[in-house]
Amino acid sequence: MRGGPGVFLRAGQAPSPIVEVKHATQHVEIQRLLTENQRPTTTHISLKRELVFTHKQLERSQQVIGGSPSDGRAARLQYSTSDRVGPTNKDNPQT
Repeated sequence: MRGGPGVFLRAGQAPSPIVEVKHATQHVEIQRLLTENQRPTTTHISLKRELVFTHKQLERSQQVIGGSPSDGRAARLQYSTSDRVGPTNKDNPQT
């Protein structure tokens, strides 16, 4: 029977106190790591759900306006480039 890395126990032999303390310390560390890992996992799942919901809303919006995703991108690009106003100079009426 094996009691830990490099520690072999005979049948009926109890592990040494050092091995027990090491085991308990590792157990506490594993529990801490599991708890730390739950936070990002929960956040990741929530963000994935929110992304799916947002994609569905976008698809519904596109169906309502009758456009495809590429049409929407083209319209936004056209709007953003055609409505730009450059700096004006009040002293120079040619601008």
